[in-house]
Amino acid sequence: MQVCRDAARKKELRDQLTRVDARLSVLERRSWRKGVQLPADGRDTVCRLALEKMADALEEAAAAWVQAEATDGRKVLVGAMLEIGLRFGGVAQREGKLARYVRGPHAGLAVVAEFVVNGQDCLEMEDSPTLAALVGFARAIPSMEQLEGDGKAGDALLKTLGEFKQLLEDRAARTDTRFT
Repeated sequence: MQVCRDAARKKELRDQLTRVDARLSVLERRSWRKGVQLPADGRDTVCRLALEKMADALEEAAAAWVQAEATDGRKVLVGAMLEIGLRFGGVAQREGKLARYVRGPHAGLAVVAEFVVNGQDCLEMEDSPTLAALVGFARAIPSMEQLEGDGKAGDALLKTLGEFKQLLEDRAARTDTRFT
């Protein structure tokens, strides 16, 4: 943000940082109420930021896909943002902290990160809107709601994720049989 000269981009980066800090503060306040301090270590911070950047990149890929489809334009930005989203998902997974997230939006984003990293060979640019929808479901999970079993937002994410996974498996099966 310090070296960015574009005012609009600088504001966008500042807004992203504010959103990440707000989500972290909710977790920290909850832990303080219980009398347990959860100091944020460097790996946890990197993981959280990587999840947020993955989500932002996947949403940007979907927006670029919609615009390219509407104008019959080029899809270079879609591919680039999808790749960036996959790489940030990989960074979050490499930090080894994803299992820590069981509640709230970060739990949903952790599931999406594991999905995109494990299924990256089957993903195509046309899947960008579905990935953005998964991100939307993940971000809709209330901060104190568990991902599995507590409420509608987590259930919607897992249901959509299961359906999408089946679609990718079917696509992979068709591709494998076509070349044999």
